[in-house]
Amino acid sequence: MVVVTDIVARLKNVNDRSLIMQVVRDCMDAAHTIEELRAELDSKSEELRSELASEIEGLHVELNGKSAALKNIMDIIHNENRATQERAKAHTEPK
Repeated sequence: MVVVTDIVARLKNVNDRSLIMQVVRDCMDAAHTIEELRAELDSKSEELRSELASEIEGLHVELNGKSAALKNIMDIIHNENRATQERAKAHTEPK
């Protein structure tokens, strides 16, 4: 791939038409290479987005499962606390 600074340096004192045409071709090659790299980057970006979306979905499912388990545990604790309070109340109430 031709570096732009090389192209500029080659053009500074050029009177040769064929050299100018070569520089133009080099510029076109560089532009084509940039487009290819941009397309490759877009492709990789899409792959990464897809992978991340899949990972996020998996984490979301895992989080929902853990959230449901935590809710069940909290319900059990709440029910046990209520039962303990009712037993304590039954022991302290006059008969």
